[in-house]
Amino acid sequence: MKTISAPRIASLDVVRGLIMVLMALDHARDFFHIDAFRFAPEDLQESNLTLFFTRWITHLCAPLFLLLAGISISLYQEKKNAREASSYVFFRGLWMVFLELTLIQFAWHFTIHTNHILGAVIWVIGWSMVLMAVFVYLPKWLAGTIALLILVLHNTLDTLVFDQSVVSKLTWSFLHVASKTALNEQFFVFILYPLLPAFSTMLLGYFMGGWYSRNFPAQKRIQYLLLAGISCVILFAILRFTHSYGDMKQFAFQATTTQSIISFFNISKYPFSLHYSLATLGIGFILLALAEKIQGWFSYVLATFGQVPMFYYILHLYFFHLLSVLLFTLTNPESNEQWMPFGHRTSIGYSLAVVYAVWISSCMLFFFLCKRYGVYKKAHRNLFTKLI
Repeated sequence: MKTISAPRIASLDVVRGLIMVLMALDHARDFFHIDAFRFAPEDLQESNLTLFFTRWITHLCAPLFLLLAGISISLYQEKKNAREASSYVFFRGLWMVFLELTLIQFAWHFTIHTNHILGAVIWVIGWSMVLMAVFVYLPKWLAGTIALLILVLHNTLDTLVFDQSVVSKLTWSFLHVASKTALNEQFFVFILYPLLPAFSTMLLGYFMGGWYSRNFPAQKRIQYLLLAGISCVILFAILRFTHSYGDMKQFAFQATTTQSIISFFNISKYPFSLHYSLATLGIGFILLALAEKIQGWFSYVLATFGQVPMFYYILHLYFFHLLSVLLFTLTNPESNEQWMPFGHRTSIGYSLAVVYAVWISSCMLFFFLCKRYGVYKKAHRNLFTKLI
């Protein structure tokens, strides 16, 4: 997610806006779909292609948020210097971690959890930015090299096991393994997005920021993006078909064509596997190249979302949660699940068609609200608009 005030580059805003709209689809499914908490969309026995790809297309969001944040940090540094950029991203990163643990977690659950910490996507973006406070001092070529090494090699650590002490488990969970660590009988830490592969994606974006500098030819940038995107997609396909290194979830032909397709695209998100990064970043690079040529009302709508990402993120969570409570209360008055904590509803919800209708109509409302906030933000440079 974009968190840096950088020179406006239309294609970056367009792609950022696109993945924010896709993110809203995934969260609409979470809040409204009847089967959201009965089975996973990648369940071979229960799922179908429509549901699976409704979930799969939103895999683009987290890695591209991180990539675009890295590009934005690079562009910010062009206006300032390494020391100013380092200070800014450090404190901005801590602010995002704070938001994740307070305002954002409350939006998901409508309650303050005092028995655990959940490290989700804004959490890992925040900690990645804190780490970037050191890495902005590196030459871009070195940052890119380190990013690629981590992306390619971190899956060699998949089977690494440390001692079962709380410190070891918590450290390894923070860095590489999505897991729940109990600190005592009353408190646990659940890291959903480990740092290593997420940070390497942001670091890769920081390297790519040089492609968006004022003196870098646009046509050359498009060629680089297309070459990188197509190469990643081809390599992903080769690794999946050959059952090669890079993902704990191996592809295997199944009893039906639908199940085989789901198996092929069922890649590990927590943490990002090499297969996951190749597929999502490959598509992302191609989208960034295509966005350079897109003009008209559609790109304007997406860019409107992309210019106020944190406002959009907080807005859509509170809106979906409140709307789900209202609709479930009206349509299921006999149920006791309307106000149940997120993730516990199992008997109320709607079809996937209703989910899409809610998503599309909500995004229309979000557009007007984001447009108004964007105008306000440009006219008022106060603490609130700097933070949200």
